[in-house]
Amino acid sequence: MADPNLEIRPDFASEPYEGIRHVMADTTGETHQQVAQRLAEAWDVEHNTRIDAWNHQQEEERQVEEREQQEERNRQEDQRCLDEADAEKERKEAEKKKPKINDFDADLPPPSVIVPRPSQYAIQKLTSFEFVEMWYFSPEGCAEATRHHRSQADDAFGLAASNDRIPPGEEHPSSPHETAVVARQTRKRPG
Repeated sequence: MADPNLEIRPDFASEPYEGIRHVMADTTGETHQQVAQRLAEAWDVEHNTRIDAWNHQQEEERQVEEREQQEERNRQEDQRCLDEADAEKERKEAEKKKPKINDFDADLPPPSVIVPRPSQYAIQKLTSFEFVEMWYFSPEGCAEATRHHRSQADDAFGLAASNDRIPPGEEHPSSPHETAVVARQTRKRPG
C-alpha cells in the first residue's frame, strides 16, 4: 500500500469530471460547483480514512519491529551472559589446573638445611632406566655427591687448567663412585 499522505486531491471542477458532475447535478438538482464541492468532501473523508489506516498499520509495523529488535537485544544479551559464564568457567578451570604456589613470607629466614641430592651419575642411570646401587640414595651417598658436586663452570675451569684431562684422584660427576663400585664387587663375589 502506498502512503496516502502523498496523494493530491483531484480537481473535481476540471473537465475530466464534467460527465459525473452533469449526472449528479441532474439527479440532485445542485449546481456543478456544489457537486464538485461534494465530490471533494467525499474524497477528503475517504482520504482521511485511508491515512488513519496507513498510520495505524505503520504504528503496528513499528511496534512489531521494535519487539523484534528488543527480542534480538535480549537474545544477544543472553548469549553474551552465557559466553561470559563459559569464559569464567574456563578461567576457573584453568586456575584449578595451575600449580599452586605457596605463599611467600618475606620475614621468614631461608632454610638452614640443604636437602641432600643423589649424584649426577645416579640421576643419569635412573633417567636411562638402568640399575643404580641404593648407596647413592643413602645419606652417606648424597653427602658424598654434595662434596664432589661440580658445576659446569667448575668443570670448564678444571678442564682448561689441566689440558682437557681430569686430574688424577678427581672423579667426574657422571662416573660411578668408588664406594658403590666396591659394594657391587663385594656383592658379586660368592662366599
